[in-house]
Amino acid sequence: MDIKTYTKKEVRDLMVSYHMININSFFDGKTGVIEVFDKLKSIQYDPLNCVSRNSDLVLQARVNNYKENHLYELLYVDKLLIDGWDKQMSIYKASDFPNFIRIRQARTIGAKNTLNYRGVSEALEHQDFILDEIKTKGPLYSKDFNIKKAQKDRWGSSKISSHTLDYLFHSGKLGINNKNGVLKQFDLMENIVGELIEQPPTYKNDDEFIKWYLLRRIKSLGVFQNKSSVAFCGPLIDSKKTRDRYFQELEEKNQIMKFYIEDDNKEYYMYKGVLDNNAKIIDKVSFLAPLDNLLWDRDLVSKIFNFDYRWEVYTPKIKRKYGYYVLPVISGSRIIGRIEFENYQTNNELKIIGFWWEENIDDKDKQIQLISIALETFKEYLNAKKVTGKKLIRGE
Repeated sequence: MDIKTYTKKEVRDLMVSYHMININSFFDGKTGVIEVFDKLKSIQYDPLNCVSRNSDLVLQARVNNYKENHLYELLYVDKLLIDGWDKQMSIYKASDFPNFIRIRQARTIGAKNTLNYRGVSEALEHQDFILDEIKTKGPLYSKDFNIKKAQKDRWGSSKISSHTLDYLFHSGKLGINNKNGVLKQFDLMENIVGELIEQPPTYKNDDEFIKWYLLRRIKSLGVFQNKSSVAFCGPLIDSKKTRDRYFQELEEKNQIMKFYIEDDNKEYYMYKGVLDNNAKIIDKVSFLAPLDNLLWDRDLVSKIFNFDYRWEVYTPKIKRKYGYYVLPVISGSRIIGRIEFENYQTNNELKIIGFWWEENIDDKDKQIQLISIALETFKEYLNAKKVTGKKLIRGE
């Protein structure tokens, strides 16, 4: 079978269009959020809130008129979405809960090993107490338990109840009912997902699970490499040997396809649904989340977008090349720069503290106009009153 060759621009257009960024049609409000999850399956959650959290930033780049309360309501009021483990800590549709039983089983083992490593395995002894308390009193935070005072473990001070709650969450006995900042309120999982708690997974064995989980991750990526990386982290699918076998089967079923990129003899892969997308790229600028699905495979992004991105929040300040919480700036299907905002926690001033153009941007005047429009949209999303620091974009 002939393997098709694409230019880098063609692949960029396909990727960005599939990821619903800068396209001629748009998703709107809470309905649009669900449509994004229908397509991408999972969005990575991160608690850092510098200029909004990662999951909200992912959605604001795709959903028209998006507000943070849309995600909050879908998670904790409508309960159509759920916090859980997929690719790292994530958010996904509650209807997928039964199929994540294999992930919860793996996370249970991992959580128990973590407790042993930290020297707080006694947290396991308090499971029944915590479950009974929540069953009797309703949803509770860690602070609502008085099992033991803060204890020193390998990672610093932590309440035993926090360890127990974390273990019960990963094992699937508890779910997150609400969040107050980074504080989690837990409830019995049956109260979170209802009748889904009794529903069996759609697969019957590990072979069927791998097929389901691998194809799900592929849909989250759109375009990908058969390379071990964080993009393919997770039980069983993190093995290249395993992926080699299942990729061949997925090719035979016409669910994925190999392709080449011009002047590159390496094989790449594409989910066939990428080619079924009719949306067109338009002249628009968006700000990408640091852990946006489009950026999961940083090596692929470097090759296709000619853009090297490293999230520097965990890099010592003296070693940072750019800044603490820097967002890629994408125009059409080109990543044209990076922007950093000052930590934003009020509804007053959204301040730009850094802007870095990529090389060979020969239409800066046009891009500055598009960036200005994007900043106004971003300001409205955050309920800010004004944007300052625009001179940094113009290099003044």
